Amino acid sequence: MAIIPGNQICIPPGEGAAASIIKAMERILMLRKNGRLTRRQFIFRWDKMRKALFLTPEYQAFRNAVLKRDGGICKMCNKRTAEHVHHIIQVSYEPRRALDMLNGQAACIGCHSSHHKPRSITRNPTEVTSGLALPATTQNHPSLEARSARNHPTATARVAS
Repeated sequence: MAIIPGNQICIPPGEGAAASIIKAMERILMLRKNGRLTRRQFIFRWDKMRKALFLTPEYQAFRNAVLKRDGGICKMCNKRTAEHVHHIIQVSYEPRRALDMLNGQAACIGCHSSHHKPRSITRNPTEVTSGLALPATTQNHPSLEARSARNHPTATARVAS
């Protein structure tokens, strides 16, 4: 494994374990976008590949490098000891950035889980848990705000204020 100059990306030259998993992630992401995989098929395959990626030596080197760079302190709260690496741009959006040092930041368990909590998988994208703001795509869209108001009146009230 080699770290590209500038400490930006930890991708092995040639075909390493992480590189082949990332290519496979890109393939199934494209299949899902083209409608050739059902949501259930995609989630099943994606979860297996994500877990396999986390076990590769390349990912472990990336994780350790990010934690070392950030001094082992959570970059979200700047208080607690970081144990996780948070991808700023989610791997499910851009798998090629899974090992990008500029895309990773140290995070404590509490901050990392609270950051991902609102993004839980739901059937209706306008569903939100009470107390959380609506996603940016539903703001200023009357029909979606009205539907959400019926389900979660407190969430819409907070967005309006």
